[in-house]
Amino acid sequence: MNFIRVKNGTYGKKSVTNVVFPLVKQFHIGAKGGYVTVDGTPVQGYPDRQLRVMCDGPQDYEFVNDEDARSAN
Repeated sequence: MNFIRVKNGTYGKKSVTNVVFPLVKQFHIGAKGGYVTVDGTPVQGYPDRQLRVMCDGPQDYEFVNDEDARSAN
């Protein structure tokens, strides 16, 4: 499983900064702008489902290794 750290994004009206999520789908541009699809289940404060974090581009997130993902959040 791949993990990413969102450096700069939004979910709804909530700012998402330096939060690590399991990656579901990489960056995509939709009708409302760019987003990355992640799994919010293991992250406290986010829904237990897949969600879209809005961001400007792939530069707004970075891949992290499993060890960093376990110690994050």
